[in-house]
Amino acid sequence: MDIGYITSIYVILAIYLSTVLDERVGKFNKEDADKEGNFIFTLKTIGLLWLVGVIIYIARNVVELVPSPFNGLAGYEHGRLKELTTASAFVFVFLLYQKHLKDRLEYMYNMMVAR
Repeated sequence: MDIGYITSIYVILAIYLSTVLDERVGKFNKEDADKEGNFIFTLKTIGLLWLVGVIIYIARNVVELVPSPFNGLAGYEHGRLKELTTASAFVFVFLLYQKHLKDRLEYMYNMMVAR
């Protein structure tokens, strides 16, 4: 039951944060990316990936602090749940909903394949 509880928190938080991040960075514009040049485009993409990594780290640590209504039930210890430290559900959903990041990475992939 606790796995479902934690997974639900991760999924809701991931959808919310990915939506907020996409709104903040705006829509990906291919014409602007063409004007930037490869080096600047790559640096901005790395910066966005860095930000995504930081958000994942913070979300994982915040969810660890959320108490569980199932803690202590039949001797269960919420703190021992492995899903608290892995955040795999959060990472999957967060990256799945990152439209801007996916568009940037697809553009970068096409840029590399065209060479």
